[in-house]
Amino acid sequence: MTALLKVENLTKHFPVGLHNTSKRPTWLGGAAPTPLFLHAVDDVSFELEQGASLGIVGESGCGKSTLVRLITRLIDPSSGHILFQNRHIGDIPARIFARTPERALIQQVFQDPTDSLNPRFTAFDSIADPLKRLGGIRNSVTLKKRVEDIAEKVSLPLPLLSRYPHQLSGGQKLRVGIGRGIALNPPLLILDEPTSALDVSVQAVILRLLEKLRKELGLSYLFVSHDLNVVRMMCSNLMVMYLGKVVESGPVEPIFQRPGHPYTQALLSAIPEFGEPAGNVIRLAEEPQSPINPSPHCCRFFSRCRYKQDLCQQVMPHLMGQEHLTACHYRLDAMTTVHPLAAEKHDLA
Repeated sequence: MTALLKVENLTKHFPVGLHNTSKRPTWLGGAAPTPLFLHAVDDVSFELEQGASLGIVGESGCGKSTLVRLITRLIDPSSGHILFQNRHIGDIPARIFARTPERALIQQVFQDPTDSLNPRFTAFDSIADPLKRLGGIRNSVTLKKRVEDIAEKVSLPLPLLSRYPHQLSGGQKLRVGIGRGIALNPPLLILDEPTSALDVSVQAVILRLLEKLRKELGLSYLFVSHDLNVVRMMCSNLMVMYLGKVVESGPVEPIFQRPGHPYTQALLSAIPEFGEPAGNVIRLAEEPQSPINPSPHCCRFFSRCRYKQDLCQQVMPHLMGQEHLTACHYRLDAMTTVHPLAAEKHDLA
């Protein structure tokens, strides 16, 4: 099956200044200052098939939001490729992409439904706006019919279409955001923490709605979340990021049952379970490494890893495996092949 979205070696480095390693100025023979770059996204590759759902997880600062901004073409990559429906959209400058046909085919539902809605727009206006701007619908009768159809799909009562965001509840505002996202029937919908600001009971309703829409409309989801239980319920595949790197990826259930990377193991151990003692949580006590000009040879997780070996700071691990990929020299789901010291630590954990 041909991938709807294919990301190849995608990289985004933000310049953050210069570092002068020499105490002498250059005109006296000193070394030139070294440019400093924050490695927000570093050599990320993955594929998303039509109708599939991929979850992207990781702590704040791991690069999830930057990756989403690159895919939606809000910022330009430093290097790498983004193929959407076999077209290299990563080569289109961000300032021009808004005027291309692909703009209508990649839509996003934002994390905060309040901030993402124009306070001067009614719910009707918010849903109608992409239809007018990108869909070319100008006839008022056609527009009204289309907006009402979308409202029914997202279970938004029609009388609420005349209300402004401050007159709607959090769940109702999110339904408006979802309606706006699916208005143009995009094949790809990016969901950035869509339920994080909602009560648990409302979250369940919204998640069921999203799953229903995915099946009915044939949508593909990129689902960014901190809630691993939500990702497990909504996604068929999972990608774990740490300091700009993908450290583990593959089908959801194998990763949940046998995590291969120590960072993934720590994330999964933090999921609260009824009756489980708090001591089972793996605590990452050490400070993370700096994302500014990180060593190309050292594992990004080295400073916080319980199983670190000398090899880990000498050779950068790359994703290895078939379906279940792990970037670790001593992957935990195959502990019989690891260094004896790492195995001993694992037994004591």
